[in-house]
This record gives sequence, C-alpha cells and structure tokens, in this order.
Amino acid sequence: KYVLDCIPKQEKPSLNTVIGIIKAPDFPTGGVIVNPAAAVQAYRTGHGSIHVRGVCHIETNKGIDSIVFTEIPYGVSKKIIIEDLANKVYNDNGDDFFKKSIADIVDKSEKGKINIIIKLKRNIAPELVLNNLFKYSKLENAFAINSTILVNGKPIENVNLLQIIECYCKHQLQTKVRTVSYDLNNYRHR
Repeated sequence: KYVLDCIPKQEKPSLNTVIGIIKAPDFPTGGVIVNPAAAVQAYRTGHGSIHVRGVCHIETNKGIDSIVFTEIPYGVSKKIIIEDLANKVYNDNGDDFFKKSIADIVDKSEKGKINIIIKLKRNIAPELVLNNLFKYSKLENAFAINSTILVNGKPIENVNLLQIIECYCKHQLQTKVRTVSYDLNNYRHR
C-alpha cells in the first residue's frame, strides 16, 4: 500500500520505510527469527541467511521440568522432528547427552496446533537441553534468501525488497492493462 500510495504523489518510495513496514519474513508454521539483523540485511542486499527456531516454554510439574514446543520452523515436518529426537533418545546408537537428559517425548498436537512435550529427567538444566536441541536437531533451521526477479524475461539477481515490490506492482499493472484491453477488443468486435 505504501509503494502504491507514492505513485500519485510522484514520490520515490524509501527502502527504509518498506523495511520498517515488513519487519521480517512470515513463516506459516511460526517460529522465531534468531538473527533479525540478518533479515534486514537480506532485505537490503537481496541475499543472506536467517535462522528460525521453534517457539517453546518450560513447565515444571512436581519438580520435573518439561520443554513444550508450540511452534516449529517452517519446512520441517513435526513427524521428522519427533522421529529424529526419538532416535537420539531411545536408540542404542543415539546421543549420550540426550539419553541422559530426556525421559520422554510426547506429541499432544491437535489439528492445526503444535504441542511437542519433551520431559526431562530429574535435576537436568532445561536451558542446557534446549541449547543442544537447537544445535543438534531440526528445531532450529537456516533459510537462504536469494532475491531474483524477472524483468522482460531476464533474471535480475540480488534485488532489494523495494525493487521486488516495485516489480510486482508493475507486473500487476501490465496484467490489468492486458486484461482490460482484451475485454475491450472483444466488446468492440461484438
């Protein structure tokens, strides 16, 4: 809307204003961007990498801590996360740290809502387990940003966010003009 509002005023839209409006990529399964400055840099340069972590909180019940994940990184299947963790905890050739730290993995997810509960053994620091989960599982995922647009059928790489929006607006305008011209020609023919 901001870019379109600049056209009748004959103003040049500002990249900083656009970045202020669109703060970061929005992922459908949620998650938290660990390095938001990298997202801003990718918006400015057209390339970069951002890290997305699952959202969780720690619950304590009868002196035993549990880590509860309510969002997972985009592009990672809940099933894959649970299978990977189960392999690390329950298999003979699993990870020693996770075997000594995690008592159980419970999936209480319902339709459309993630609820993965990782029950810890007694006297285990949840923050330490959480750091290892992010480091050694898919509960943290990196995404590459490489912005490329097509202008007159030719790719232009590493474009900033404002260039993407302007190109999209021009494309929509061209599409609308072609549609209206086609309809107008059909009406004239009749």
